Amino acid sequence: MKLKIDNTVDGPFTTYFKNGKPSCEGHHLNGKKTGEWKYHLTNGVLKAIGHYENDLIVGQWTWWRKNGELWQTGQFDDKELKEGLWTRYHENGNLHDVGHYKASKKVGEWKYYDKDGKLTKNQNIKPKT
Repeated sequence: MKLKIDNTVDGPFTTYFKNGKPSCEGHHLNGKKTGEWKYHLTNGVLKAIGHYENDLIVGQWTWWRKNGELWQTGQFDDKELKEGLWTRYHENGNLHDVGHYKASKKVGEWKYYDKDGKLTKNQNIKPKT
């Protein structure tokens, strides 16, 4: 990490929990988050990984539960809105739901599953005009 004269931060950046394990890791450019960032829980398990551009959440993101099991995946556009395919999982690893977002609103076909993986609902959401 490099501190510039104008107090902006450049380069690798890591914060730590009191137990010494990393809380978050990433890079700054001109004082703004850029590139891949990783967030951890106090037990060291990866909580989330995704990208920033100019301090904005963009692109593919993935989140995990405290036990390290996959929780959800999804994408953001350049305005930090949910975009494209999103998938969530039950604690046992089976699908919870899957569908698409457009400007952070559910659109198109959404499928919902119970904890055993059985399809419980199939919904077609039309975009609001």
